[in-house]
Amino acid sequence: AVGDPSPGVTFADFHYNADELLLCSAGWLETTPPGGPVADTNNAALRVLLFDDTTREGVGWQHVIPDGATSFTITIVSRAETAPAGTRQVGTQLAVRQVPDNAIVQTPFAQLNTVDIDLPTNEFFQYDQFAFTLAFFGLTAGELTQWQFARDTAAGTNLTGDWVVVEVRHQYS
Repeated sequence: AVGDPSPGVTFADFHYNADELLLCSAGWLETTPPGGPVADTNNAALRVLLFDDTTREGVGWQHVIPDGATSFTITIVSRAETAPAGTRQVGTQLAVRQVPDNAIVQTPFAQLNTVDIDLPTNEFFQYDQFAFTLAFFGLTAGELTQWQFARDTAAGTNLTGDWVVVEVRHQYS
């Protein structure tokens, strides 16, 4: 219910499939996009992005943060391209900047290394969530906002091979 900021009330729920995510280029924090979108190797009806294990790659999206929102959750629907022999981790990074009214666009992006995503010993899609407040990033509701999500290839993230992303969901409350 828009206008009711009580806990558990959803203002907006944005879904970005692999075909809808912006492949990052000049002007973004990460300028290397992942491979794709391509047909998923397990289900050709799904379009996915393939994030490499040796190169930092990112995708982006943009939308106006709904008026009255105070927090958000980002859900990543992903899997390992090849089933790992044991549980492995994928490091991720979230970056954001706003396009304010009659003011300069923030540069660089505010960025945060999020918690590693644990991937089990299979090739099944899983849903991983990250929750934040707008205040944490210094964001203002009602303004156009650019978001970027990247695979962090730093030490400690040990998935060998491609990480497959089919959807990013962004939900405000």
